[in-house]
Amino acid sequence: MTRLNIEWRFLPGTKDIWARDYMPVQVGKDKFVQFTYNPGYLKNYQETISDAEEICKAIDIQSLKSAIKLDGGNIIKNGEIAILTNGIFKENSDWDKVELIKQIELLLEVKQIIIIPSDPSDFTGHADGMVRFVDDKTVLINKYNKTDQKLVTAIRESLERYGLKCIEIPYNPYQNKHNMDAKGIYMNYLQIGNNIIVPVFEMHEDESVIKLFESVFPNYHINALLSNDIAKHGGILNCISWSIYS
Repeated sequence: MTRLNIEWRFLPGTKDIWARDYMPVQVGKDKFVQFTYNPGYLKNYQETISDAEEICKAIDIQSLKSAIKLDGGNIIKNGEIAILTNGIFKENSDWDKVELIKQIELLLEVKQIIIIPSDPSDFTGHADGMVRFVDDKTVLINKYNKTDQKLVTAIRESLERYGLKCIEIPYNPYQNKHNMDAKGIYMNYLQIGNNIIVPVFEMHEDESVIKLFESVFPNYHINALLSNDIAKHGGILNCISWSIYS
């Protein structure tokens, strides 16, 4: 980060590394929304859930609290559009689906929320390993070579229905021994300002991914970061970071 002239620091009082999920979502210069972080996949690991309110107090951040259960890793936002997976309905089964989406639109200050099917191989049900915005008309999606084509079709249809162009990027977690391992999922990159930090894994796809990013993001500095160690724990660069603008 220092080499890229990106200011950074550690969050105080955390219990795990998945800051993207439990920290609030920034919707304006000084406006943050704190959704409830208590996902079903952590029901037997309550002791690992960080107290975001205490963390924010320590760093002097105030946020609007919401009872809606929504991990930050399941929010892909660009301007007036946000993309979430249908895992949002499972986590909030006591809500009417239409009302739930309306409330999230209001909280995120977007005009449209697009719901895509979650990847059944991802226990978190997050969108940040499946899709990311290039601009307001274009998104990156995984090239699911060996995945059920019904999933691929459903994802494309969900996005293209709203006029979004889809660009596929390499995706190869198929050799991983456990579904906890995120090795081969390049989508979970970190974007800060005009820098994009892309995870690489010493795989043959690495070179083509970097070239694709350089082509798709010509006005950004593309940086590769070996991410095998962190990937073994189930997430990569977007997952372990919490970025804000001022």
